[in-house]
Amino acid sequence: MNTFRRNRVVLTTIGSLGDLHPYIALALEMKKRYIEPVIATSNTYRSRVESLGIEFRPIRPVMPEQETPEYRRMLDGVVDPNRGAEYLFKQILVPAVRGMYHDLSSAIRGADLIVTHPIVLAGPLIAQQSGIPWVSTVLSPASLWSAFDPCGPPNMPWIHRVLKGRPTMARLVMKLVKALSSPWLTDR
Repeated sequence: MNTFRRNRVVLTTIGSLGDLHPYIALALEMKKRYIEPVIATSNTYRSRVESLGIEFRPIRPVMPEQETPEYRRMLDGVVDPNRGAEYLFKQILVPAVRGMYHDLSSAIRGADLIVTHPIVLAGPLIAQQSGIPWVSTVLSPASLWSAFDPCGPPNMPWIHRVLKGRPTMARLVMKLVKALSSPWLTDR
């Protein structure tokens, strides 16, 4: 009797195809190495993931169907250069954390590893609660805050020039951003 058991890795992401595709690439490589990948993401991507022979698990938030007025309103809110990040957290992510936690609790059954995108807010909670090893990934330089190589939002291209070579000033800006954005993480 063969008792070989494949390792099961749950990769979880939320966002656009630019957020999904790196996890698909990882999942396809895992399959080549006899690792059982599972992608947990928005139901919008179910057919794309399953068509590649990758197990799919839906997680909240539930996203509106593309090309609908609801989708257009959501997209307009997220890509707003001044308030997009705030909209993303306050209107989409934070209200869905409890549901996301529930969905991920189901998705990780039998998992040996959890790999999360930075905005899967329930990911670290699930990893801590379950004791399953966890890897957090970063897909965007904006997620890697550095006082020595600061980046700025697209609507403020000048900020990089102002902060580069001034780590003390960059640290102050990082503290200000954290102070301004921390209220986004509270449910009303």
